[in-house]
Amino acid sequence: MKAFYVSVFLLAITFQTFSQETPAEKRVGGLQVGLINNNGGVAYYHEQIISHNFTLRGEAIVGFGWLNKSIICAPTLAIQPRWYYNLNKREASGNDITRNSANFLGLHVSYKFPYNLGYNSNISQWESNGFKGQNSVNLAANWGVRRALGSRLNYEVGVGLGYRYYTNKDYRLANAPLFLSLSLRFGFDIYK
Repeated sequence: MKAFYVSVFLLAITFQTFSQETPAEKRVGGLQVGLINNNGGVAYYHEQIISHNFTLRGEAIVGFGWLNKSIICAPTLAIQPRWYYNLNKREASGNDITRNSANFLGLHVSYKFPYNLGYNSNISQWESNGFKGQNSVNLAANWGVRRALGSRLNYEVGVGLGYRYYTNKDYRLANAPLFLSLSLRFGFDIYK
């Protein structure tokens, strides 16, 4: 009986030794520039590891847009848990996995503040509260690809489906709640 327990113990240790998962980076942070409409703007992000292939990403974004011949700025705060599902496969095939270079699934939750600053080209000056937007809470399930370019640069491409909830009832009734979440971002990693 002792031989059986010793065999099971050794087998368990062997599986544990040879089945170690490649962990995501412990922390990554930097700046990214988004080039597609619903993820456009400049973002500061920090991504912290939760477990082997799971991270939690926080973002502070200042989005820019064009409305009625005026440039508008819209601040957004976001949080996104991510599962990097192919880190092990990429490492086994000899591909680079530094700074979480892998494919991921994520749940992007954000709060978009109302537009509170805009440049009015008609009077050539910045105005606050002249460009009142609508607060919204956004929830989007995303599939994406993150890759490192060199020692500090990165890019991300993603697609998903989202739900947007406007706090103003009239605005909520006038606008469709579902949206296609597209992202194309280029960034600079400040720390790793």
